Amino acid sequence: MESMKLVALWLWLEEVGYGNVVNKIYSSSCTIINELADEGVTCLNCINTNMIHSSIEFNEDDIPQMCCLMDKDISLKMLYENKVFAKQGVDTMLKKVCMVALGDIMDQVNMKIIGDQKYNDVNQIYV
Repeated sequence: MESMKLVALWLWLEEVGYGNVVNKIYSSSCTIINELADEGVTCLNCINTNMIHSSIEFNEDDIPQMCCLMDKDISLKMLYENKVFAKQGVDTMLKKVCMVALGDIMDQVNMKIIGDQKYNDVNQIYV
């Protein structure tokens, strides 16, 4: 689910004018992709926080790989200051694009979880 939220974030950033984010990420090295994923999680946490602005410290280098990747300025401070808009946009992308496009994968994961749980329940009875 976290990976889908990351894709939703990146698609939303494209939609609001940050260029071909997904294509740029796809073209990056594995090391950079991992760093971008970590920074993406940081961005998601930032837009989903209920903390008050004065209790959060922002640094210029909080998301350095994303800053290098984007066609225009991006920062955690900017995301935080626009978190309602950002959260709505990411949630919309998640529901209307990611869940639809990756729904079959989610179904398989859910079936595996249910199947594993049934298997574990059966094993617990006989153990």
